[in-house]
Amino acid sequence: MASSFSKLNSEIRKDKRDDSDGEDEGRLQTIGKRSRKERDSEGLDEKQEAEKKERDEIRRLLRKENERNRRREQAGLNKTKNERDADRDISEKIALG
Repeated sequence: MASSFSKLNSEIRKDKRDDSDGEDEGRLQTIGKRSRKERDSEGLDEKQEAEKKERDEIRRLLRKENERNRRREQAGLNKTKNERDADRDISEKIALG
């Protein structure tokens, strides 16, 4: 995989040297497509796939937890007792004792 990146970098540098008036977008796009195709065709072995699934699952759980915390904060459920008491006005404090 590293060798494909080395080849890509050398091709890009060679192309930049050849283009004296600027970058040739079509050529760079072709190189990028070829690089993506090589990367995808290499595939992952079973161990790498299992590790990828595990990372994806951890990311999903973290995203879910962050969303839950954000919603709780918006609803005001993450406040401590002292924070809630500080936010109350005097009439609520009197009514609660």
